[in-house]
Amino acid sequence: MAENPKGRGLPENLPGFDFSYGEYKIVGGVVGEKENYNLQPDVTEYELWAASTIEWDISENKFKARVILAHKTESHHVVINSWHHDFADAERAIDLVRDSLLGVGDRKIYNVFGETIEVHTSPRPGGTSVQIIEVRGLIWSMFAPTC
Repeated sequence: MAENPKGRGLPENLPGFDFSYGEYKIVGGVVGEKENYNLQPDVTEYELWAASTIEWDISENKFKARVILAHKTESHHVVINSWHHDFADAERAIDLVRDSLLGVGDRKIYNVFGETIEVHTSPRPGGTSVQIIEVRGLIWSMFAPTC
């Protein structure tokens, strides 16, 4: 068994691991893997994608906010998921990430620590696809407003 790039003794070609095939590079995490996503505007690798979603999650009986972040240099998206009792709270979660990435607002998220819950692909216009890494946001670190 070959070592994976992160040295955890799992096969390199396991879905979700970094590997290349010709001009294509697959990047992503393994379900259960935990990682930090730095959202500080000056150093982040991510930008808010054109669309984020809110959906009703029947199994959780809550609204699920899906903040979709596109990696700036690699062709994958990270989706930070959070669950809320109210639709307005789900909207606020998306707005908070957007404002943080733009560097506006009193409260700014500088990091999300999350667990990968799913890795899949999604079609793009023109017949290409993008890898999607679905993450459950576990810890949302933010700067508190100063008085």
